[in-house]
Amino acid sequence: MSRLHPSSQTMQRRSPRDVPSLVALSLTLVLWASAFAGIRAGLTGYSAGALILLRFLIASGALLMYALVTRMRMPDRRDIPAMILLGFIGITVYQLGLTYGETSVSAGTAGLLTVLC
Repeated sequence: MSRLHPSSQTMQRRSPRDVPSLVALSLTLVLWASAFAGIRAGLTGYSAGALILLRFLIASGALLMYALVTRMRMPDRRDIPAMILLGFIGITVYQLGLTYGETSVSAGTAGLLTVLC
């Protein structure tokens, strides 16, 4: 009685829809991994605050285009306070800490510390 290794079974059942998922995963990994070096490079020409603002403006523009193309609906009013609080804590505080932190440590160290924390 031969049993296939679980990963072999998974590989055999892979559907064509997995290709876009793998492309999205790969793109996310490359962009996230290069962000630390990009921040370090950006700090040579911009202050930390200006760089954060620039990054948020670019991200906001991309989200706006996505929302328009997909006709994303607006969130319920009761969800907005929680979204503002979580956005502030999870995004703003993280970006401030990361960008200001990279003014005193290398990009590699910042990436390592981010993964470990």
